[in-house]
Amino acid sequence: VPTLLPGESLTAETPLSRLTSFHHTLSDYRIDREQTYPSEQCALELLLGASRDTLERLTLSADCAPLLWMCNQPCWPRLRELRLRGELRIVGDPPLPLVSMFSNMPRLRILELKLAQPEDRDPQAFWPTTCRATGCPWPNLQELTLSCPRVRDNGYAALPLCLHSLTLRYTPHLVNYTAKRIFQVTPEARWQWPLISSSDMLQILRQCRLPNLRYLALEYREDEADDELLQYVTDTYPAMRCLRLFRH
Repeated sequence: VPTLLPGESLTAETPLSRLTSFHHTLSDYRIDREQTYPSEQCALELLLGASRDTLERLTLSADCAPLLWMCNQPCWPRLRELRLRGELRIVGDPPLPLVSMFSNMPRLRILELKLAQPEDRDPQAFWPTTCRATGCPWPNLQELTLSCPRVRDNGYAALPLCLHSLTLRYTPHLVNYTAKRIFQVTPEARWQWPLISSSDMLQILRQCRLPNLRYLALEYREDEADDELLQYVTDTYPAMRCLRLFRH
């Protein structure tokens, strides 16, 4: 883990005012790694602060991303793609819901939140019912990826009509993670996979109004509503081109 020595500081050696794309991630299976990276956060703040007005595509690891700093910026005027991967973290005091954390990015068209759920924390809704519903902060959103979906969530009903891709699948992917555990690639899990049922997934989709949906990926635990869920998807999304189901 990089560390600043006493008396050292970070500066940008080259101009960053024209940077439009930045990608910085770690492995999805990093349980045995240090989870805090203060020097990397400082470096990312410097880089992102110098390029915030021009960035259009941004991919970060949630473990070292300066999330609170990003939330406190006035606006990301050109950002169209945000991909955040890693472990779900508490940001702010009181904790900010995910919908509020990125509301200062109004031009987003792709929002990918592949965030593992810690085993010692209750899953939280993307847009909690206690958070005032005033319309989607991303009116041009076309692709949305959420991990650990909850039924009681204001976000589904607020999704814009232009959305054409929706993924509700756990991170890290449970099947892939189980396979790695069998071959002893990773140590004991620090995350959880609170699978929702077919009935819950059906309730979620019934809240959505997505006439232009072309891609749908769902992960859930099968129950007595499984046939009804599949029939609902067939009847409701006439523009569907790709359907991926991960049934347990």
